[in-house]
Amino acid sequence: HTATIAPDSTTAANSTRRTTQFQNQRVGSLYSLPPLWKRVAAEIIDFVVLFYLKIMMTVLVLRHMGYLRDDNLIEVPLDIMPKFDFTEITEMDVEKAFSFTSELIALEIMNRIMITIFETLCLCKGIGGAVGGATPGKRMLGLKVVSCLHVTSQPHGRVLVCPAKDIGFFSALVRSVIKNFTMAFFFPACLTVFIFQHNRAAYDILAKTIVVDARPLQRHA
Repeated sequence: HTATIAPDSTTAANSTRRTTQFQNQRVGSLYSLPPLWKRVAAEIIDFVVLFYLKIMMTVLVLRHMGYLRDDNLIEVPLDIMPKFDFTEITEMDVEKAFSFTSELIALEIMNRIMITIFETLCLCKGIGGAVGGATPGKRMLGLKVVSCLHVTSQPHGRVLVCPAKDIGFFSALVRSVIKNFTMAFFFPACLTVFIFQHNRAAYDILAKTIVVDARPLQRHA
């Protein structure tokens, strides 16, 4: 004899399996979205911290290239454009100006790379077992960045974020690269928070992340 499975049993099993998969996909945490002033203040704090790091790196590079003397005075060749008389500029002056400009561009690229690495390491993982990384400014203001494959609006300005885990190194790198190198081309991607829902910038959308208040209000399973 051949056993026959009733259609109702098969349908019920498939429905249960789909429901379980749907619930697993919706595992996440309930968070409050931070006000924009907090995010702006966090960016200002990060700017100050990174500005001092940038100064230290610039001093080291200028000293290595010979533009900074032991008494911390900068030696820049003043004969690049003597007396701003463009009719007397020689080929040697143009070469000096091009060389100096190229070195400044290389220095700015190095600074951008340093800032990108710094932000990536801060955001990729939480500290002390906590979920969600944060830069110094975000940490001081109680903000963090978590992974976001799906976000649902909730009452009272709250959102259900799924899966709300550490974003990992790759997503942190993508987020930091887009954020910092778009600013180098005079397109501050951070302004896109006014365009997308839930105050997510373009780099948050592409990296699948979201900035939230540090403490989850409730864990949904």
